[in-house]
Amino acid sequence: MKNLKFNPFTYFNPHLDPPKQATPDQVADYYFFMVAIDYRTSTTKGHFEGKLNGKFFHGADLMYALGTQKWKENPEYFTAQKMQNISDEEVKKWLSVIEGGKKVVIYNPEERAELLRDSGTKVKQMGYNSSLELVQQSEGYLIRDNKKGLLQILKNLKAYSDPISKKSFLWIKFLSGRGLLHIQDPENLNVPVDNHLMRIALRIGIINIQDEEIERCLREEEPFKLSEDLELRDLVRDAFKKILQYKNIGFGELDDLLWVLGRSHCIHSSNPLCQNYKHDPNCQLMVDLKVNCHEKCPLTLCCRGFSNRKHRELLEPNIRTFFY
Repeated sequence: MKNLKFNPFTYFNPHLDPPKQATPDQVADYYFFMVAIDYRTSTTKGHFEGKLNGKFFHGADLMYALGTQKWKENPEYFTAQKMQNISDEEVKKWLSVIEGGKKVVIYNPEERAELLRDSGTKVKQMGYNSSLELVQQSEGYLIRDNKKGLLQILKNLKAYSDPISKKSFLWIKFLSGRGLLHIQDPENLNVPVDNHLMRIALRIGIINIQDEEIERCLREEEPFKLSEDLELRDLVRDAFKKILQYKNIGFGELDDLLWVLGRSHCIHSSNPLCQNYKHDPNCQLMVDLKVNCHEKCPLTLCCRGFSNRKHRELLEPNIRTFFY
């Protein structure tokens, strides 16, 4: 992994990110509220996907594309003042597309509206107008003795209350990528552990599942309790932390690689695309990160699942939570 060459995201994708002319407040607030609702977008009954302005988007990409479109219509849409009063119906209308003559709506828009309202309200209650002021209060620290580190501040918001801090680290990644956050305590950094990173961690074997019942539940997609999921994700987060420490790779770059790999190759399937697959010409791994995988997963040399079907068939915990 250390020697794998790829281009990380620039955070200036015209379809997914605020444009260069956006002010620091606008950039921070856009990502702050979009990350607040960034968790699974689809259900087993249907995928959240469709075309927007003639371009096809799937899952989180469609959500961010709709967010960017909304920002272009009204840059002041993503503010605490606006979000503290946003309605369920407005979110349902905003995060939807017409595909094949049918309206496709993001999974659980009402819950996402609640998270947006809570986030906007909490920022205002703290006496701020912009989420960028949370960053300024932290002075670039993630954890501080006075409890005013950015990770600690974010715990007060429902959307960011995940004990494993998936959304917090994702927002931090975006802020860092746009030059709005210069982290003073990099030893406290980690990747945002979501379902894709969980699945990859289990398959490549950076943690070992010794409980046979847990392993069975993972393989057979039996429902997980939140406490079980948190315990497992905590182990995965610690394992990725060791990779960051010893492989000389940035947390953002590692997340970019694994997130794209999980969406394009190491997919939610008992038969992931490990080798000898037909390459999708729009594959993000190839198009965005510039990885020429030669029809073989770039992590084959360090992946137990590549040669061991038992590991290859492992899936992420089956749980529905707004944490990730």
